[in-house]
Amino acid sequence: MARDIDINRSPVTGSVINPVATGFWHSLAAFISQVVTGLCCLVLVLVAGLAIARDQLHQLQAVQARDSAAMLAVQLGGAMRQHPDPASYTRTLLQGVTQSGAYAEVLFRPADSVQTKQQTPDSIAPVSIRTPTAARGVPGWFQQLMQFQPPRLRAEVRSGWEIAGTVTVRRHPAPALQLLWRLALGLCGTGLLILAVAVYQSRKRRLRVHQYVAGLEAELLQIRELLEARYEAGNPHSLAEKRRQEIGNNRHAVKSRTEA
Repeated sequence: MARDIDINRSPVTGSVINPVATGFWHSLAAFISQVVTGLCCLVLVLVAGLAIARDQLHQLQAVQARDSAAMLAVQLGGAMRQHPDPASYTRTLLQGVTQSGAYAEVLFRPADSVQTKQQTPDSIAPVSIRTPTAARGVPGWFQQLMQFQPPRLRAEVRSGWEIAGTVTVRRHPAPALQLLWRLALGLCGTGLLILAVAVYQSRKRRLRVHQYVAGLEAELLQIRELLEARYEAGNPHSLAEKRRQEIGNNRHAVKSRTEA
């Protein structure tokens, strides 16, 4: 009579196993490991990309502020010599510049206020125009996280050979913050898509491996049953005696548990 085969025992070690529980926990651990590794890589790429973009935008706005300050200095210098009311022209010009929304701060300080901090009747009063620096469409936590502050650039206003004052320009941070926010969203979306595809492909490959291992185990069990059947056909007495011995051991174990 053929020997019963316990499918919950390993054909190699003979120990009792639970294939369903073992496969589930193994797959779950592998899935969590892949997701954590992918998220760490995504965070590193996101931080590096935003840091590089932030530095590039800072340099770009510094160049733009320098050129704007130089342009305003030339226009104000000509107004000091030719315009009948340079003070009114200065304020009107600076207000018109800031209305475009590209500047967060424009400041004109005449030379007498720079040097002596006092004004004469013919001097031009300092002009300071500032606009709110909030960026529409960008969350507040992201603005605080980036801490993007455009640099202030200064240029001298010359009236002939004399220095009439200085003009300071600072670009508005909203365009740069909006670009950084779009970049962050793009990197996160692309990274999550790549991570999902990688996890799916890895899980698919792991499933094929599991199917191959399950088929191999089934073949090993079939071979084991065939060998035991052949051994039983050739040695019926030894197998019957072994079976009686196993039954006796089982009865002894049951009796011990009953007495206990």
